[in-house]
Amino acid sequence: MLYSGRNAQNSDQSLKALQSASIAAGLPYTFILFWCAQSLYLLVREESGELDANRKAFCTFIVSFTDPIKLVLNTLVPGISLGRIIKKVGGYPFYDLGPRCAGAVWTVFFQFEYMLAIIFTLLGTVLYQWIIVGLSAFLGFGFFVGFLRSWVRSKYMIQHGDLITDCLVGIFLPMFAITQMQVHVENDELIDVLGNRSKMMEHEVEI
Repeated sequence: MLYSGRNAQNSDQSLKALQSASIAAGLPYTFILFWCAQSLYLLVREESGELDANRKAFCTFIVSFTDPIKLVLNTLVPGISLGRIIKKVGGYPFYDLGPRCAGAVWTVFFQFEYMLAIIFTLLGTVLYQWIIVGLSAFLGFGFFVGFLRSWVRSKYMIQHGDLITDCLVGIFLPMFAITQMQVHVENDELIDVLGNRSKMMEHEVEI
């Protein structure tokens, strides 16, 4: 960049370009440092005894490639898995109409918003302003994924994580976050706010 600016009318242009590039390259490290600081904060709380180091976590780590098929599907059509998760955990609007109805409505909603984000971003090749609209739609999708992850943690009494982490992984790693929730919902028993397992309650109702 310094070399390319040697023929510029203003000799400061190459230096400004180099400074801008260094700032842009350092932006991703801001989020990495944020996560490192948050991890250090949680570690200190564990060491002090405020948090239980063996508290319940998700069945799988957030970045997991153990089920590549689900990962690919959640990258292409995440609305289907999100609808199934809401159908299982409940607590979302339209759930009073029945789990199937709520699952179908939220499947369409999530998939529609995800496709809008992709379409508007592709339209950015024609008009730059569409990229902003696409990114806004994707941020909305990511926040919704984060809120659902927080709700899943609450329903399954998962104490690892917080709302900030949920939203960050929903924005930056949505396909991994959805797969993690899907695997956990399929392999763990739902727990209500009183700590009773749903299967035990269903058995008592049958008796």
